[in-house]
Amino acid sequence: MMHLNRWTRRDRRRRRMVDSVSGVVARLKGALKMVRGWLKVSPNDASALKMESVLLKKLGMYPRDCRYIRVENRCVEAGTANSVMRKFRRSRFVVRKLARAGDLPGYRKASW
Repeated sequence: MMHLNRWTRRDRRRRRMVDSVSGVVARLKGALKMVRGWLKVSPNDASALKMESVLLKKLGMYPRDCRYIRVENRCVEAGTANSVMRKFRRSRFVVRKLARAGDLPGYRKASW
């Protein structure tokens, strides 16, 4: 069982927030990208400028922690953020321990 320290709890909270608003934020970002494309064609278009400011305001209403970039890769067993293998979502120490015990199919601890 993993010890839930404050960083692990914070990361889990951020992952839940990202999952809950990811669709809405993606649609807003897509609309913003489209409006900015219009502004490249005609930079003085007042309606596009107003639409851009409205979209930016809506995006700013969401908390910072709902951005996927703020989610950190952490080991699901040990809780550490160091040397996490993305394929397993575990640190290299835990992967080594599981491989040695034979709990990872297809993996063996190297010995020569």
